[in-house]
Amino acid sequence: MFLRPTALAVALLCAVATAHAADAPSTHTVGAIEVSPIVQVNSLTTRASSYTLTNRTGCPVREQMRVMTWTGTSADGARVESDTSDVQIRPAIVTIPDQGTQIARVIHVAPPGAREEQYRVHFDPIVAPGDTCQGAVPAAAGKISALVTLVQHIDVPLFYRGADMTAHVTAAWQGTKIVLRNDGTATAKIWSIGDGKQVWNKQANYVLPGQSGTFETGHTAPAQVTLVMGDTKPVTTVLPIP
Repeated sequence: MFLRPTALAVALLCAVATAHAADAPSTHTVGAIEVSPIVQVNSLTTRASSYTLTNRTGCPVREQMRVMTWTGTSADGARVESDTSDVQIRPAIVTIPDQGTQIARVIHVAPPGAREEQYRVHFDPIVAPGDTCQGAVPAAAGKISALVTLVQHIDVPLFYRGADMTAHVTAAWQGTKIVLRNDGTATAKIWSIGDGKQVWNKQANYVLPGQSGTFETGHTAPAQVTLVMGDTKPVTTVLPIP
């Protein structure tokens, strides 16, 4: 099992203020739920793995977690996902005290197959009406004029992959967009797209096996394109443009 050790600071923003900031100093806390690892690439035979959640928000937090099968990308760039029972996360709902940690176990229920399996693991704060976070970091007077709670969803990729499975990416051009085709057996993670001198697109994008992804570059077709790809150890690849 290969786990990326980097923690992802998930923005779970909590703000509390008086209804009339001019009457009394307000308080404002910006904290984070950290999820680690942010990328899991497991072997096809891995039955159990885990995530570690760390609460640095300044208040107790409830999180709901769920796993979805990831089947591709729609024409507008949105991920296509569906419910699954092949992978389960336990416990599905946790309460994490401030500065506390929680281990969430990932159980691979489906029998090992012959192809890579792609999933997304979703982490959602559970916020009841009227819930607020009281923190210790003072905010500038007048910046917050009402009682506010801000929360944000996060999801991370989860793969089950054979050791001999790799991505095989080719490139074509459409106007100012690059079309990347993955005819390999593993998902390709594209960290950046450029010409070797400039980076034209530095969003992290994925192209699943047997699929294509179209990405804006703002440039007409070059003779070749430079991609930075890889899950945990990005490498630079130069591809010709036909």
